[in-house]
Amino acid sequence: MSPRRAGLGLVALLGVAALGWWRWPAPAAGHGPQPAPPTLAADATQGPGAGLHRDGGLRGAAWDGALQVDAAGQVVPNLGLRRLFDHALAEVGERSDAALRARLAEHLARHGPRVAAEAVGLFDRYVAYLRALDNAALSTLDDAEARHARAVALRRAWLGERMAEGFFAAEEARAAHGLARRALVADERLDAAERQRRLEALDATLPPELAAARREAGLAARAESLDAALAARPAVERHHERAQRFGQAAAQRLALLDAQRADWDARVAAYVRERQRLGLDPAQAEGPQRAAFEQLRARHFDTPSQRRVASLEAIGALPAPGG
Repeated sequence: MSPRRAGLGLVALLGVAALGWWRWPAPAAGHGPQPAPPTLAADATQGPGAGLHRDGGLRGAAWDGALQVDAAGQVVPNLGLRRLFDHALAEVGERSDAALRARLAEHLARHGPRVAAEAVGLFDRYVAYLRALDNAALSTLDDAEARHARAVALRRAWLGERMAEGFFAAEEARAAHGLARRALVADERLDAAERQRRLEALDATLPPELAAARREAGLAARAESLDAALAARPAVERHHERAQRFGQAAAQRLALLDAQRADWDARVAAYVRERQRLGLDPAQAEGPQRAAFEQLRARHFDTPSQRRVASLEAIGALPAPGG
């Protein structure tokens, strides 16, 4: 795989994960395959590919995520650490490989040399996994269960059980639950009553936080169906109908979601209009016009949203001007 191809894969894997969402020193013994020799070598002069934020997208920005240590002083591999690593990778291709790694090490230095070295080692393992995931081309597998099983196996092979659980347990639980639900819905041997009973029993196995997220997603879906019939009504009437159907607290949460969606849509529309005014071509976003695109995204979006917009732009999923 070429350096540019590897960088594009990292950007896509990190960014598309945001839609609702990658060879360093070898991991310690017992943690799966040995990565290829480090690409974050001290003499590296090129990043692994096309990045996102050359012109200040992260410079001076607050770090996302956090490092925690347990009672024994060991780094805890949790979602906060994963977010920290993703933040460090946001400029892949814009900083040299050595600079990306050194920047993370500098940020972690306040935790002391031993903890910082341990965390950077976990970062190396995480990037090796992401590269392996990119190389695996899971999107070419037609079977969703096979894709999920392959991703789970890659995580355990490259990260080890503890780190894979800390970084991906919730994500894997959601995926496994969705696959199980889909299998039940498609099972023609079940009558309607038995299917519903099994679906309810399956939902009852979800951890509390995932069950709450599923309820919220279901609420949003039902509200969207209701809103289709109320599209021409004023916002006050929509709120009233939602409160009657779902309760006042749910109606307030949906109103907040409406505001967030409207803000996002407005920022995307403004971005697309300015892109058109500047004569920027999305087909050149990773070519001659890359710096201009990065400057434009930085004016309209925060760092995570810049990654999201870049990913949507890369697959042609942003609205057309005036659309």
